[in-house]
Amino acid sequence: MLTPNDLSAGYEPVPITFVDLLEASPGETAFVEDERDWSYDELRQAAHNVAARLISLGVKPTDRVALVAGNSAAFAAAQYGIFKSGAICVALNTRLTPTEWQAVLKHSGSRFAVADSTLLASSPLETIHALKPQLPELELVVDSHQLIQPTEPRTITDFPEVRADDPAILVYTSGTTGRPKGCLHSHRSYANSAIVTAGLKGLTTDDRILASVPMFNAFGTLNCLMEAFVSGATVINQTVFEAGDALARIQEHGVTDFLGTPTMWMRLLQHAEFAPEKVSTLRTGIMAGAVPPQGLSASWLELGCQQQQIFG
Repeated sequence: MLTPNDLSAGYEPVPITFVDLLEASPGETAFVEDERDWSYDELRQAAHNVAARLISLGVKPTDRVALVAGNSAAFAAAQYGIFKSGAICVALNTRLTPTEWQAVLKHSGSRFAVADSTLLASSPLETIHALKPQLPELELVVDSHQLIQPTEPRTITDFPEVRADDPAILVYTSGTTGRPKGCLHSHRSYANSAIVTAGLKGLTTDDRILASVPMFNAFGTLNCLMEAFVSGATVINQTVFEAGDALARIQEHGVTDFLGTPTMWMRLLQHAEFAPEKVSTLRTGIMAGAVPPQGLSASWLELGCQQQQIFG
């Protein structure tokens, strides 16, 4: 694990994959949901189940596999299972309309889709099933929660070799100023970004990261899940950000690392239930997505939280 001192001397990217990050993670508790806690061993096994099932269904290396799911251990396991199968993960924004989903699925050339059956009243699983007749390249749509369960294909051990420079993830922009655009990243580029940012924050197995930002975007995948797996930290899940609930989770779980837009950081401070003791464990975090108002970072620094600001 890198430290800030290591990084100050310069950093040479290493040939590593997302699969390597999860397989080698030194942590014990990987993910905390309202329903249960997941150990790293359990998350690794769930990702193995996903990869084995996808391969048995016909997924081949470099196939595009769309993932439409909310913040959950099922999302993390499905994403890493896609990586382990050798396929490219196409993470879809859960807030897009069905018409926008159809456009992204068509543009990405996705052959398979893994969708959450529990996310919304009208679930992505049902919606994408309904879109399938208009998407001739889309062969199969499966439930993310079913994929992570142990099944007969879990006995598969001959997984394809995944190399550092293989394409790994196709992330689409939010589409606020035009149609969403796809950005393809290799395992090496994304994994090394996680190594660097986790090192800058000095994350260890003692840290707890509150996952309030959506995991379908780069912020959630890279700076939450991957930083946790690099360092062995624990992810505390929040399905949708709400400041009062976030404050309660920070205090209850001793969260040390928070990721959010300037608005999210501001809402924590301005919430009626805010008190310094509720965020006393926060020592680091990332602010991104917009230019922060003057004085916001200084206010958090006075509370003992050193933020990193990132762009891009």
